[in-house]
Amino acid sequence: MIDKKPTCQLSAGRSDQNIVVRVDGWATMPHSLTVRLFAQCMLDASDAELYIDLDKCAYMDSTFTGTLAAISIDRQDKLKKKLKLLFPSRSLRLIFEQLGLDKVVDLIDGPLRLPDTFLPLPKGGLSEIESIGQHIVDTHKALIALGGPNVEEYRKVVNDLNQEITRREKE
Repeated sequence: MIDKKPTCQLSAGRSDQNIVVRVDGWATMPHSLTVRLFAQCMLDASDAELYIDLDKCAYMDSTFTGTLAAISIDRQDKLKKKLKLLFPSRSLRLIFEQLGLDKVVDLIDGPLRLPDTFLPLPKGGLSEIESIGQHIVDTHKALIALGGPNVEEYRKVVNDLNQEITRREKE
């Protein structure tokens, strides 16, 4: 039996005044920074609406979820607009509601004219362990800000990673 590792394909397209990032597969930490960097570039360059298409997202970890929270908080601070999440599955919707993410994003089931063409998002941003650690700290701080039942677990992640980052800086 061959174990196939879950994968994630990220792509983006533009339609009218909408930018759509499509998440296909398992949305996990290695992909979250790519989405965050893309969203930051869009925030700096355009006031277009930003949608994350989750129609084919089979799974999402806490770092990716925290990335969505951080993106939406940034958009609200700068543009007074929430991040829009398209077609979340019932299970993702329940997780978002449990964590409080539904308070800082708009959950949309349609209709929306999607772009005709999507291009792959370039991978990047995870070359140094410190940047990975800092990204995980930042996204879990965004989850802490939402409240919810997992705040203490997220605080532990933040504290442990901050200690590790500090230890590495001293080396």
